Amino acid sequence: MHSKANEPSACLPVWRYEQAADALAAAKKVVVRVGGGGRDAGAEIAELLELVDAVTITSPLVSGVIPYDHPRNLTVGGSKGSICGNFAQDNCDLLLAIGSRAVCQSDSSRTAYSRVRTVININADQEAATHYGRTLALVGSAKATLQKLIEVIKQRGGQPTGASSEWFQSCAAKKREWDAFKAQRYEKGVLEDPIWGTVLMQPAAIKAAADWTRGKPDVVNFFDAGDVQADGFQVVEDDRLGRTFTETGASYMGFSVSAIMSTALTANSFYGLAFTGDGSFTMNPQILIDGIEHGARGTILLLDNRRMGAITGLQQAQYRDEHSTNDQVPVDYMAWARSVRGVSAFGPIESKSALEDALEEAYRGDGLALVYVPVYFGPDELAGLGAYGRWNVGNWAEDTQALRHEIGL
Repeated sequence: MHSKANEPSACLPVWRYEQAADALAAAKKVVVRVGGGGRDAGAEIAELLELVDAVTITSPLVSGVIPYDHPRNLTVGGSKGSICGNFAQDNCDLLLAIGSRAVCQSDSSRTAYSRVRTVININADQEAATHYGRTLALVGSAKATLQKLIEVIKQRGGQPTGASSEWFQSCAAKKREWDAFKAQRYEKGVLEDPIWGTVLMQPAAIKAAADWTRGKPDVVNFFDAGDVQADGFQVVEDDRLGRTFTETGASYMGFSVSAIMSTALTANSFYGLAFTGDGSFTMNPQILIDGIEHGARGTILLLDNRRMGAITGLQQAQYRDEHSTNDQVPVDYMAWARSVRGVSAFGPIESKSALEDALEEAYRGDGLALVYVPVYFGPDELAGLGAYGRWNVGNWAEDTQALRHEIGL
């Protein structure tokens, strides 16, 4: 039996909303950070952004909670965030966190908000709501609490601010810079790799596949842990929730390929596209057998750069060097897939048009397929999307650790 005791509830003390409204009115540069707990509050978040002249950065978990092309959506921030998302984090003076756990990668090991002097934190979990110092905690569900906060702001005369503020304009310029930065890499498309020869760059491959899925209303994207995931949540441009699901916060290698099994279990039929790297796939290839046994419908898009690319990128960003993140062992993933009767295999794929054709053919096959794409890894600056945030990976990055203590948030 449904119980009202289990219904989501708003934060109760009225004075907390009044304090929050005062803080938002006094701030000049507001950032709204949206985590998984804010996934059902997209309409309220969009309204609040306009009322307080804020921009938002979003967790990969809630891609599409605010459409990518919304002018106030600066997408992801953190150790693998966007140029615009990290600009907003580094320059805001007030943080409004909604349903966010503030894990180390999302807030650059607690150094992302270096100029913030006030935090408003909406979360149903009290520990998460009081994560930062100098915090006004609104302990309650995101949607209901935001509705009350918006009501108080309007009662105090709050009106949509428009797009004329210096804060909004500077953030919008950074988002244009980010879009141009990505477009340059998509246009380049291929590079000469010392191992593979001429192959696709990983961001271009992910972009081609993500664009293909938007033309298929029944296709859901799953992203694995690692470099594919990091590039993926920087590339996708979701217009709604539910197009993309990504493993974040647990580094569970094999998440995306395992998730394809859900297509065989759900009452509402859909087709899964699992974006995975060579490392993550080898952690859980059981899907090749289980998927056929149970009738899964989907494609494994395997992007092979012969290394742990995300860790390599962070090592290079922090220490200007890399250590023990690659191997010299060739693996024939096509033969591996074909060894399981019923799995279709396509590849090696060497161009965006060939990738789109392979995805389309696999989709029409309506069973389980693997599309194999070797991708470039190397020093060319056009090869990836970069790392703009900090991450101390424990306390090994001394500069980041020192900055964390200096900020003291």
